[in-house]
Amino acid sequence: MLFPGLSFQHIDSIWRERDVTVPTVLWNHRWEHDKSVTEFIDTTGRLQKSNVDFRLILLGQTHDNLAGVRQSIDQLFGKELVHCGFAETKNSYASLLHQADIVVSTAMHEFFGVAVIEAIRAGCVPVLPDRLSYRELYPGSYLYHEGGFEGMLLSRIKERNRLNKVEACDLTDRFSWQSLASSYAEWLAY
Repeated sequence: MLFPGLSFQHIDSIWRERDVTVPTVLWNHRWEHDKSVTEFIDTTGRLQKSNVDFRLILLGQTHDNLAGVRQSIDQLFGKELVHCGFAETKNSYASLLHQADIVVSTAMHEFFGVAVIEAIRAGCVPVLPDRLSYRELYPGSYLYHEGGFEGMLLSRIKERNRLNKVEACDLTDRFSWQSLASSYAEWLAY
C-alpha cells in the first residue's frame, strides 16, 4: 500500500521547541457530521466545567449544517478559544498547528487523516480513536478505545507535553514525498 505523499515544508520551516504552560488542544478537521465535532465540544465542555485549564484551536471550514455549533463554541469557550475557523493561508495554518500541543480526532469516518499527520509533524501529541485508519498508522499509546476519549484527553492535558522534533519526525517521515518518491516511481514504472 502506498500512502499519499505529503510535503511538510510549511510546517518544518517554522519548527520551534517550547515548553507547555497551558496545554492547547487542536481539532483540525472538516466541520461535518462524520467528524463528530459535537462529541469533541461536549467533552471539552465537561473538562471546562471541571476547571481543567486548557486552550482550544479549532480549524476548518464551517458548513451551514453546523453553524449553530460554531456559535455555541464562541459562547462556551470564550476564555479558552485561541482560534475558531478556517486558516486563510498555509503559513497561518502551520503557525496555528505549532501553537497547539495535543491534536484530537473523534472521527467516525476517515480514510487517512492528513490533518492529524500535519499536526503531529508540528509537535502535537495525538489522541485518536482506536478505529478507522488510525490503528494502522499509530502506536496504541496514542489511541483511545470506545468511551475512552475524555479520559485520554484529560491525561494528555495533565501531562503538559509536546512531541519533540525527533518524535514528530519518527511518526510522520514515512508519509513525506521524500520517503515515498522511490516507491511511487517503482509502482508507476510497473
